[in-house]
Amino acid sequence: MTVLRSPLPGPPAGRPAAMSWEGGFHALLVASPRSGEGKTSAALALAKACTRLGLAVQCFKSGPDYIDPTFLSLASGRPCCNLDTWLMGREGCRRLFARLSQNADLCLVEGAMGLCDGKGGSGASGSALDLAASLGISVLLCVNARGMAGSIAPLASGFASACRARGVRLAGLLALGTGSARHEAMLAEALARQHLPPLLAALPRLAKAELPSRQLGLTPAGETAEAGAAIEALADSLPEAAIMRLLEAARLPRPAAPAEPALNARPGQGRRLALARDEAFCFYYGENLRLLERLGWTLVPFSPLADAALPASNAVYLGGGYPEVFASRLAGNRAMRADIRRKAEAGLAVYAECGGFMYLAKTLETEQGSFPLCGLVAGTARMGSRLAALGYREVRFLGRAPFGLPGTRFRGHEFHWSDMELEGSPSPLLEEEGGRFHGVALGPCRNVMASYVHLYWGDGEAERAGLWEGDAGELESRRQPPFLVLLAGPSSAGKTTLARTLEQELVRCGRPVLRASLDAVLAAFSVQGQRFASLAAAEDAGLPLAEAYAASLEAMLAKGLSLVCDHVLFEREAWRKDFLAMLARTGARLLPVRLRCPGDMLRARELARRDRAPDPCHSLAQADMPWEPFPDEVVLDSGADAPEDLAKALAEELLRRGWITARDLPQDKAPQEKDAQEKDAQGAKA
Repeated sequence: MTVLRSPLPGPPAGRPAAMSWEGGFHALLVASPRSGEGKTSAALALAKACTRLGLAVQCFKSGPDYIDPTFLSLASGRPCCNLDTWLMGREGCRRLFARLSQNADLCLVEGAMGLCDGKGGSGASGSALDLAASLGISVLLCVNARGMAGSIAPLASGFASACRARGVRLAGLLALGTGSARHEAMLAEALARQHLPPLLAALPRLAKAELPSRQLGLTPAGETAEAGAAIEALADSLPEAAIMRLLEAARLPRPAAPAEPALNARPGQGRRLALARDEAFCFYYGENLRLLERLGWTLVPFSPLADAALPASNAVYLGGGYPEVFASRLAGNRAMRADIRRKAEAGLAVYAECGGFMYLAKTLETEQGSFPLCGLVAGTARMGSRLAALGYREVRFLGRAPFGLPGTRFRGHEFHWSDMELEGSPSPLLEEEGGRFHGVALGPCRNVMASYVHLYWGDGEAERAGLWEGDAGELESRRQPPFLVLLAGPSSAGKTTLARTLEQELVRCGRPVLRASLDAVLAAFSVQGQRFASLAAAEDAGLPLAEAYAASLEAMLAKGLSLVCDHVLFEREAWRKDFLAMLARTGARLLPVRLRCPGDMLRARELARRDRAPDPCHSLAQADMPWEPFPDEVVLDSGADAPEDLAKALAEELLRRGWITARDLPQDKAPQEKDAQEKDAQGAKA
């Protein structure tokens, strides 16, 4: 496929002179077959290397992880945000990604676990692949290649197939742990021999780039003196030629800036929220804090480790973190513990999650001993030697939500090695589907709320809870406008066949569209039993079929429906002008595609037609007509490539433009059902 694009902008002023970066916007999702393969190292290397070259790099972390974002923030110099299709919803992920991409040259999303690992064993929701499909970005697969050569090919083939099934492009691979230049060449050759996505980069084994870890994953960057040096070493190992290959594979149009929905209430207006923020309490979703500020709360950080008392405030938020690591210091700060207990017992609202829940207990028991804590929760938090809970949670508050948040239903994540042994039977805070209860709600007004669940209440969940002004119709209007794939070219060039094949491809990708056929319109009209072989013939006979065809397309686009259609626009300039005016009225986006076909093949196809009278002279005359290209036009050779290959190339182009995301693909189809559907589709083609 040849894609004719307008020239890309040059590098902005101030870029290093040696750099060959061409400007524009780029985005990649950095993933791996499983946890521990090295995707964090790869993401850090690329983020730091591109930042050195003067690019503005915005990092994201797939999933509910709090720790990896601290390293990605250090590497890029910008706060890293979480993206999770299950917690936030696909629209919430797209909105956050689009907002933060406006001032970035490169958006890097680090995946979680393996590429296809999401909520549960079979569903894709929450997986890195689901996120890539939702955002319309390509995947860079990071593979630990130590001890591997030709085996990289079947591994890449399987993940490329998984990506295609979700309408996602696997841009290429990055090999980690390579031993030499020859090893790298062997890996690249194995992929090229099987015509698989290429090896774009390799990172050798680097002992000085090792990062320390503890039970919840990596040790946060703020506690790791070697973090900066390790990130620098990783960036040093990535050659500039590899960076340029990665950037070229990541090029795509910048997402449109999303509208910021207005709020219909500000319950925190003029109120102060004391936010625990130090080495012991550092787990917060950035979008949660941003929403609290939008609700009017003034966030006032304080340190339970170092401060003697709470700041003047109307409420307290104790997030997650590592109270077990700092148990001795937390216990030693008697003044802070006493101040929190005294003010909470007097009615101050306190909301605590996971580590904050542990801090409110009477006692925390670890391998180092037993430590007295705040004593607001009558119970003992006891550290274990293995995970006590891990997984997503969908819960509802058994009373009001904290901080004036509307609604009662939220999604969250639970991940901890401790257990809470409660005394008595305190009132639970949350209820999960199936009747499982979480946390405690204490005080006569339930002013103390605490549980192990980290909730997400950023804009995706808030919108579903009815926080935003406007109704569902207004929310619908904020969605992207429809698109139209226009297939132009001479008669018998293969427009109808390609339109049908592209329709099937987009259905497989999870984005059904309408297909409009000009031949079907021609076949629907006749004069004295004579059907028309061309649109021009119908127009010359006095039938305004071009006008009727455009009007039908306009009506569909006005309803927000995306279309694939064919049209011989270059035959008459008036048709082209009317068509473009129609698009302007609807606000639809256009992907213009022109089909080329050798004259001998065009003539043979025309003579073989059975749906109407063949007219090879007219078809060849159309092929020889001058053609004024559309902006950003795609040119395809329908004589050289099969319709299935052309349809896949067009689907990838729509993904690169961000017009499709495969978000509607069913999540839980069994393999047998998928195989049956593929067989049915093959039978239909036959």
